[in-house]
Amino acid sequence: MTILPNHLMDYSHKNWKELIIKEFPNTTSNPSLSLIKYIKSSPEKFYLKKASCDICNLLNDFKTNYNSDLVSFFRNNYDITTALKTLNEMNLLDFHERPTNIKKNDIYFFRFIDTKIHPNYLQLIEGAFSLLIYPFAAFQIISKGKKAGGLDVFNIVEILQKTKYSYLTQSYNNTIRNGVAHGGVSFYASQDIKYFDKKKELIASVYDITKKFDDLLDICNGLACGLQLFCFENVDFFQKNNLQLPQPFMIDELKYSCETLGWKIITSLESNITGSRKQLNLYTENTFLDRRKLDYFVFKTGVEIEKYAPGYDRYFISLKSKFSHQGWAAFVGEELKKLRLKNETDISKFTEVLEDKLIFFNPRIKLPGFIYKISTLITSFKINIPIHWENEVFKKLNIKSPFCIRSTQIHRNGFYNVINGSVVIENQDSLKDSVQEIIKKYAKKIIKKSIKLAKKNYSIFNPKKYLPVGYIRMTVYSKDFKLQYLGTSG
Repeated sequence: MTILPNHLMDYSHKNWKELIIKEFPNTTSNPSLSLIKYIKSSPEKFYLKKASCDICNLLNDFKTNYNSDLVSFFRNNYDITTALKTLNEMNLLDFHERPTNIKKNDIYFFRFIDTKIHPNYLQLIEGAFSLLIYPFAAFQIISKGKKAGGLDVFNIVEILQKTKYSYLTQSYNNTIRNGVAHGGVSFYASQDIKYFDKKKELIASVYDITKKFDDLLDICNGLACGLQLFCFENVDFFQKNNLQLPQPFMIDELKYSCETLGWKIITSLESNITGSRKQLNLYTENTFLDRRKLDYFVFKTGVEIEKYAPGYDRYFISLKSKFSHQGWAAFVGEELKKLRLKNETDISKFTEVLEDKLIFFNPRIKLPGFIYKISTLITSFKINIPIHWENEVFKKLNIKSPFCIRSTQIHRNGFYNVINGSVVIENQDSLKDSVQEIIKKYAKKIIKKSIKLAKKNYSIFNPKKYLPVGYIRMTVYSKDFKLQYLGTSG
């Protein structure tokens, strides 16, 4: 039940559900909205599908054959929560889509590996990977009539390497893990890196270590996707055994349900407050000048937060905005719960759960009311018109281009521009023409759009914006990849 609908996103949410059902056919007719990140967001959309299917099937086997062990697994789900939170932090890092023109022998690339790849590779192993692959090892042990417990990442990997799930361990290397953790790393100008611990040493290229990190992240995202699918497809199992769904999944669901253009949920943290009470802190950012619009989304988020993350005495929402001083609002958890259990639909009743009946937010700029109404209308157009054109106009008229320009780069050769780029042919299963026929049919469009996008990245004072194109080279892909793996083949 949605007390306050997100009208600005209604059309988008409908479109997302159609895409989710197409990508995950086994989901219900009202799927989890947060699954859209595995279709539209990077790096999540590059998740390993085999890992997703395998963990989902494994947990279903667990439920059928070892129900009590699965209940115990989810009841003590702190490790699951830790893994999902760590993975969310990894996905928010800003270097997953790296340009392809980085010189691999440049000292700055070595620094990038040392400061970005190494620490995050270690954190990904310890905080997410080891916890997400644990069910596979536990199933192997429990199926032999033994009790699973006390397994570290090395033990789990050893077990999996002897099973059909060995592919999950290919991006993990114990020597690299120990070398990074204990300072056993040396860089060489030949683009090689030496890792060593007490027992072994290993030499890997800079390409190898960056590929291991990227592949490990894709494996973890695949496991998280499969785990989420299992959880939302087996809500009755959780309710029957008095279990709570992993909180990071629920916070994600709150985020995708409540967010809109101008209102963003950043993250959540737990804290203890006076009287040994538990508080959930929700951190948000907004760009609203209209106080009424802000009140609406604060109230919508506050009303729904108890449904997605129950069990807290107080819910605190931090309001950050460049148009206002730091703001906040707080809701009484117990009162929210009572109204939810009563299936209360009278919105006036929910005003009582807002502490001091106050949302502290004071915009520095105040404008006439009609400007706010125009702004809301423009926002609605920005969100919904592109989706409407794509779904209702381009598809019906059959004029949607079946390709996507993923990257373009320009360098000068005398008085001419030379452009290198990558293009991906989308939705091949639904296309009648082969890839070769599509390239011939849309060659001029691809070239024209690539030139336009390449020059768009330069300021009006840069000569590259005006020089004619002397040569253009486009690599064509039938499947999408991260930017760093585009342009080297095709």
